[in-house]
Amino acid sequence: MGDKSGAMTSDMIPTGKTFGTGALLADGFAEAFVGMGHRFTYDVAVYDRQKCLEILVTRDGMSDEQAEDYFAENVEGAFMGRHTPIFLEKPPRQKTQAGLSAFPTPTHRGRG
Repeated sequence: MGDKSGAMTSDMIPTGKTFGTGALLADGFAEAFVGMGHRFTYDVAVYDRQKCLEILVTRDGMSDEQAEDYFAENVEGAFMGRHTPIFLEKPPRQKTQAGLSAFPTPTHRGRG
């Protein structure tokens, strides 16, 4: 397997005067970066969780299960303070009776 670096780095995202200041980046997952999120007075980087898993499978040759285990333990589970990135899970769209696309009702995904 290649470099599985999921380490957080303290690089600033160069997108504006204060946008991204202090946000930590997930090293090796630039292709999964979707934007910035904001918590109170500080910024956090936001990544597409599924894309991160795809990167581990493609880049590092992991199976889906290995990627999920590695990601949960070493990337998603690495709390580095209030600027730690967050990982977005996009719910699958479902068809409604009218044929329109809708998101399912959110449920808590128990971790821990």
